[in-house]
Amino acid sequence: MPEIIECESGSYPVVDANGNPIEVGNPVKYGGTGTKGYVTEIICDSEGVWAVVDTKNLLYRLE
Repeated sequence: MPEIIECESGSYPVVDANGNPIEVGNPVKYGGTGTKGYVTEIICDSEGVWAVVDTKNLLYRLE
């Protein structure tokens, strides 16, 4: 069962595009650019849930 994060904008499961749970430390690959890395943090804001990936230190939306 994936973790559920409560944000200002609602409740969101912490899953990838295939519905698999994502946790800090998991390896990930962003489909749009092929960027690979590891999740260093999972955050949420008024727009939803985001994973911070170590290689680019960018935010990737998890929804």
